[in-house]
Amino acid sequence: MKHFLPLAFSVLLFSCSTSVKESTKTELKEPIEQSSIKPSTKEVTKASELSKKREFQKQPLLQLNNTIWVNSPFPNCTDTLSISSNESYYYSCEHELDYDVQFRIESDTLYIDKYGLVSEVSAELGSEVKTKYKFIKSEDLLILVEIAHKYQDRYNPVGEEYLYQEFKQLE
Repeated sequence: MKHFLPLAFSVLLFSCSTSVKESTKTELKEPIEQSSIKPSTKEVTKASELSKKREFQKQPLLQLNNTIWVNSPFPNCTDTLSISSNESYYYSCEHELDYDVQFRIESDTLYIDKYGLVSEVSAELGSEVKTKYKFIKSEDLLILVEIAHKYQDRYNPVGEEYLYQEFKQLE
């Protein structure tokens, strides 16, 4: 009996950790490749049920330099996207951090690459693109239509519950 309990406990721990690893593997979606997110001017993006089935008609992105866009993902929290030809950044209220970003406009789509440290242990290793965002302009809003986080050298898309956030331009 003395040896049975530790053996049973070990088997139980091993089986639980294996099932968690397997479920995590199956939850990962296919990565976003650069070629798979090319914009289409005729594209109409449909929002998920969480965004009340609204449809967003793309509009041309004219001038974005020296603009500031805000979004409130939840009460008392405001994310800020500041776009400038000199220096652009994204402030995440949830993490209370400013991130360096680079942007590019292709046709009617805004692409944002958000940078983070390669290693959280040592800043000496520099930074790399950690998250890729894709926005479209609809009326006076920037609509977040795609997010992909870097995980093991691949960019994996997030679930729809994080998409279709509306960023409003500050005057």
